[in-house]
Amino acid sequence: VKSRHPYAVRYNDTSVLEMHHVAASYRIILESTECNIFQSMKDNSYLNIRSVVVSTVLATDMSHHFAELGKLKSRSVSGNFLKSEADMKGDRSLILNVAVHACDISNPAKSISTYVYWAERAMKEFF
Repeated sequence: VKSRHPYAVRYNDTSVLEMHHVAASYRIILESTECNIFQSMKDNSYLNIRSVVVSTVLATDMSHHFAELGKLKSRSVSGNFLKSEADMKGDRSLILNVAVHACDISNPAKSISTYVYWAERAMKEFF
């Protein structure tokens, strides 16, 4: 964003890498018959899957970390977490988002050699 990279402009400075990753993935999937796992899928199924994919990938943006954590804490003490039909879809989405984000930031919990290997790759990607 600070570098005024074309991706930052394209995605309006919001979750730039995450937006790019989703868009690039879908472009590859939809433009190639060999990769298009959605070609025989009904529209409502495709839209549901796309919604989940976009939501979970955007949840990996660290700028959403504390907001998502706050939502999870609030919902988990509400007494009707994963019990209310009205809130079930949102609760499931929240759990999936938090689980994928936890996987995304779990690198420091790995062995030091694995941690260093992936930390170096991340540094190359970002800098």
